[in-house]
Amino acid sequence: MYVSNVIKTAFGGLLLLTMQQVIAAPQDLPVKSISVPAYNMITDTLQSIMPTIEGKRNDFAMQQICALARGEKTQEGINATLKEKGIDLAKIPRNGSVASLLINGDREQQQMTCAVYLANSVFAPVNNASYFSRQPAKEKADKEPKSTGWSFWQSDKKEVQTPKAEQVIFNQAQFVHDAQVKMAIVQATAQMYAVIAENIQDNKNQYWADYQQKIASIVYNYAPEYLRKISLFYKSAAAQTLVPINVSLNSFTVANSSGDMLTQQAGNVMFTSKGVTWFGSGDLLPVD
Repeated sequence: MYVSNVIKTAFGGLLLLTMQQVIAAPQDLPVKSISVPAYNMITDTLQSIMPTIEGKRNDFAMQQICALARGEKTQEGINATLKEKGIDLAKIPRNGSVASLLINGDREQQQMTCAVYLANSVFAPVNNASYFSRQPAKEKADKEPKSTGWSFWQSDKKEVQTPKAEQVIFNQAQFVHDAQVKMAIVQATAQMYAVIAENIQDNKNQYWADYQQKIASIVYNYAPEYLRKISLFYKSAAAQTLVPINVSLNSFTVANSSGDMLTQQAGNVMFTSKGVTWFGSGDLLPVD
């Protein structure tokens, strides 16, 4: 069975009429709520709490926070990395900023922040430019015969090399490694979405802000398990052969020997396992 429940969200405001203006209280409206798919509600909430530093996404900072959240690096190691980047640790506030998580040791907040960052990365635009490189190939042109006469009869043309068409090189090994990581993140995100949807489906007729607060609370509690699942999915995938089916500059499709297939393009994602949709097109992971 699919988690296809919809969520009732409160709706109100001013209704402007052409003939006259009427301010209607919610209880006076014939329709007091609208239906929003759980998939969209969860995605919108995660995007609204996307961690930023000075209003911008900072992949370097988030990678360090995720390393702390997963226990892959110590605080001493992070401090050394920041100093190498020329960052003055004394200028980072202990609290009140996402950057604070780089130094304050708040493991729970680090885990939630990392979870939100990784879940949102599923919808980030694809850019595969780094996996492609061009290598110009040249071949020597025929040499012009040299004259045996006086120097002024000799050709002043030098040996010319004519460039051939550039050859595009695809770094498949690096791409496959990164695609395995992305597939693990999508699988874990599908599970997290299903957990969230199951835990909010009984909360009827609440305001949008109430649902967002509930979703954020679930993510906070589930974040350690989410990060653990990413690691488990990646280790499982690493033992299988992942094949690039289609790769372009802004999209890709990959599949492994277990029947899992991932497609990402233009901010959209679709993950299927043995033909069953786990994530994408508004569908969530099947649950019992």
